[in-house]
Amino acid sequence: MNQSEHLKYFTRLPVKQQKAITLIFEGTMSLKDIAKTVNVSRTTLYKWSKRDDFDTAQGEFAAYMLAQSSYQSVRTLTKLMHSKSEMMQFKAAAYVLDHSGLGQQATTNTTPPELAAMDWADLVREAETLE
Repeated sequence: MNQSEHLKYFTRLPVKQQKAITLIFEGTMSLKDIAKTVNVSRTTLYKWSKRDDFDTAQGEFAAYMLAQSSYQSVRTLTKLMHSKSEMMQFKAAAYVLDHSGLGQQATTNTTPPELAAMDWADLVREAETLE
């Protein structure tokens, strides 16, 4: 599926509205500056934002961008899990487990009680003694 299929409503909007949505998503400019950049008044930008098609396209664009970021985040974590540093491998693996919901399950099912009570700082200190 290509980008235009993911951004069905977004790509139907005029280019100025697409640019406005992109700038709003980036979050680095004020609405006044966005209006100036796309060469419309603040009133026009406000009216666009109240329209259903603009709102739908804005949500669609945000979902698309977050999906792309999620993919890149997973790739980055995967690379870190294969890094030369064992500590970095450990941190990346722990992050994945903690955020996947498997970390808690793994801790309660397989970790001895004395290790399950250790906090992150304890784990780092313990890992450093192994290096």
